[in-house]
Amino acid sequence: MIALTPFQSEWGFVCGRVSALEARLLSPEFFQTLVSHSRVEDMMRQLQESPLRESVVSGSDWQDWSGIIDGFFHTLVKSIRSDCPNPAVANIFILRDDYLNLKLAVTGQTDFPFAEAMLSREQLRDAASGDASVLPAPFRETAEEARAAIEEERGHTLVDVILDAAYLRHLLALGESVDAPLVRAYAADRVASRALVALWRRLKSGIPARTMQQYMLPMGSLTPLLAAVLSSAEPANWAEAIPGDLGQLLRQAFEEAAGEEAQRFDDLAANHLVTMARRGQGQVAGPERVLSFLRTVASETHNMKLIVCGRLSRIEGAALKQRMRVAHV
Repeated sequence: MIALTPFQSEWGFVCGRVSALEARLLSPEFFQTLVSHSRVEDMMRQLQESPLRESVVSGSDWQDWSGIIDGFFHTLVKSIRSDCPNPAVANIFILRDDYLNLKLAVTGQTDFPFAEAMLSREQLRDAASGDASVLPAPFRETAEEARAAIEEERGHTLVDVILDAAYLRHLLALGESVDAPLVRAYAADRVASRALVALWRRLKSGIPARTMQQYMLPMGSLTPLLAAVLSSAEPANWAEAIPGDLGQLLRQAFEEAAGEEAQRFDDLAANHLVTMARRGQGQVAGPERVLSFLRTVASETHNMKLIVCGRLSRIEGAALKQRMRVAHV
């Protein structure tokens, strides 16, 4: 069991906010009811009784549900971040959007559909015009490396690999910048699980392991683990190189989901992270309490997007239930 840090008074205000906001968290029964509605109208009516209603613009046709739900989550995370003594705890949950926008910038595009996390629209537009010097580290170095790959005609797939690796290294660094063992352990398992899924899918698409190793490594404290995985011929053998919970979850994915092992592992790992982060609920004042709350809301957001977008696409509720993630433990 990872010990919580002692009481940290500077985190008292934001943890007080979190304590009040926890009363608005959605129950497991909310999601079971939401996914069980046979009529879309009933599902929409239930959503209007949730905190999500505050993110719907007056007069909206309520069609862009994926964007509405993402906007709700991003706004909440940035609001919490503004009160955090160390914003890294919040940035862990929204950093991905910056790298998605950065990919567009390095390919010369100027329309950035993802919300701002640490990069502004102005910085991204300058980077799109070829001036990466305006970007803070490590975004600047990543943009320069990706742009070089494009100029050398090494392909956009390689750009994806470069950006994936940079995002994961940055995410790991954010976790390590927080003086709390639970946050660091969470970030390490988050990066390890995402790296495994990324490697799995890239290797399956035909990218050689040597290429993945060149750009994915080093990966800080996770370098030995990922190096061992890359030296294994098949994902079915990876569990032998992965200690602890993630190795067990990988074995479970192969036992339960033939042909869909990567997706099953991704879902199992997400539930594992919820369980890990939820330990922080016992913290009165410290970054662990914020981590616990934001991880719960992230899982709620995933479930809402899954259910709403799935039902609007006429996917049966039973199939969606299999992909729902644990929000409360």
